[in-house]
Amino acid sequence: MILPRVFLMLMVAAVAGTAIAQPCPQGIPQGAPGCVPPNHPNLPSNANQSSEPVRASWRKTWGALAADPDSAWIGSSTGHISRRAAAKEAVDKCKAKGGRSCEVMLAYENQCAVIAVPAGYGGPMQVIYQSGPTIERAGQIAFPQCAAQNGGRQCELMYTNCTAPVLVK
Repeated sequence: MILPRVFLMLMVAAVAGTAIAQPCPQGIPQGAPGCVPPNHPNLPSNANQSSEPVRASWRKTWGALAADPDSAWIGSSTGHISRRAAAKEAVDKCKAKGGRSCEVMLAYENQCAVIAVPAGYGGPMQVIYQSGPTIERAGQIAFPQCAAQNGGRQCELMYTNCTAPVLVK
């Protein structure tokens, strides 16, 4: 008779032990406010944590090209989060080089930009500012325009750059 009681008590203890996923601190009974899992949302240490996963997104960036129409000074910028910031830096760089009336010639977002000029030509010329999805594509668009506006001369790229999106959380 004692043997079945011992066996029954051992079985109850084994089943009760497997049902408890998180043991309570010593002296605090199961189900009491002080006995909660460490990841429970009602704990003060977990109050600011969201059960939502962190979602990252891509932020587009801007670049700009500025030039002084009365001189050959050019300023550029890239990697800005706003068009205004990109334009301001490009104008500031143009002025820092000596330009007096620098103005934005091209602003571009998440693209590439090129400046095309007549090859080996030092006289008056028409400079072409062009953007596109790649440097190659922007150049393909700029070369015919440059040649047409510069008396059919062959043109080359004087400047190339791309802006790229930035991963933000």
